[in-house]
Amino acid sequence: PTETAEHLEQLYRDLFENRTSREIYHKPKMPDGTIVTHSRLQVIEGLSGELQLLILIRDVTELARTQRDLEQDRKALRKLYDIAGRRGLALDDKLQQLLQIGCERLDLPYGFVTDIEAGTHRVVTAVGDHPAIQNETTDLENTLCRKTLEQDDMVVYRDIASELSGEEHAHTQFGLNCYI
Repeated sequence: PTETAEHLEQLYRDLFENRTSREIYHKPKMPDGTIVTHSRLQVIEGLSGELQLLILIRDVTELARTQRDLEQDRKALRKLYDIAGRRGLALDDKLQQLLQIGCERLDLPYGFVTDIEAGTHRVVTAVGDHPAIQNETTDLENTLCRKTLEQDDMVVYRDIASELSGEEHAHTQFGLNCYI
């Protein structure tokens, strides 16, 4: 909230009278998003004994964004656990709901689960309307899933076109921009 001159004058008077400090968080609306600042106002005694007001201001926008993202992650994980633990819900329904939550949280247009058997890559279930992932079966060598099978760790490509320039086929066949 915008501080009035009277309010600020009273705040400064209280700080000097009580020789105390005060912390304030500001969230002014900016054209490029919300900027959050943390201010600390503290009365200190100067070298010559006079009281001075020390004001420290720092931008904590990134911290606020990180806290917001962590809260969204926590909510998404809670939803994932709830769905995974539901008894009586068919596996295909669980997969659909889990994929939907993952796509929403990661801001992806579609997601899919595959089954790989004897060199064949088959889409088991999918969310989103990309035609190449609707019950598609293809040769494993034409997919990025083969990379997953070659690794012991999780495979993540944030930008397939730039990270795997020599493997355009997987990118163009399924229209993937990222892979997790």
